[in-house]
Amino acid sequence: MYKFLLLFTTRILVVFSMALILLIPQYVVSQGINKVDISSLTVNELSKMVESREFASGPYENFANDQTNNYYVLSTQDIEHKFVTLYILEQSYNSNFMVNIGSSSDLDLHFFLVNKVHGKTDLDIYTELNTYIDKANNAIESMNQEQLRLWELQHNKFSSK
Repeated sequence: MYKFLLLFTTRILVVFSMALILLIPQYVVSQGINKVDISSLTVNELSKMVESREFASGPYENFANDQTNNYYVLSTQDIEHKFVTLYILEQSYNSNFMVNIGSSSDLDLHFFLVNKVHGKTDLDIYTELNTYIDKANNAIESMNQEQLRLWELQHNKFSSK
């Protein structure tokens, strides 16, 4: 009887120990240990993180997440008119949930964060960005070249005036 209890107890301890050993790495990763702190990265470092990405869902993509934020990148290199880029950036500055955290030096990549407290999904963010793009394209159609030029001069926060 004692042999049986000893054998049974030993097996339970072995199984418990193995389960614990397998769970510790998962726990460590889920707690953010060994993860990059995205909020402390520079725009150049963020650019390197996304430089090889292909934007399948449009000119934007969720490229990282942490415990508090989702991080998005907008690539404007395929956007034909500078007005559209500036319009998107201006609208994002007015957003209640999207924060522009920087742009690449050549303005091809723009980085945003959305705090998870807002409960926004990737689809919500993509829809918001699509709305900005649609509004910009509609505005282009209603403006002549001189109006576009004047609007860009007034709203381009990236140019040296």
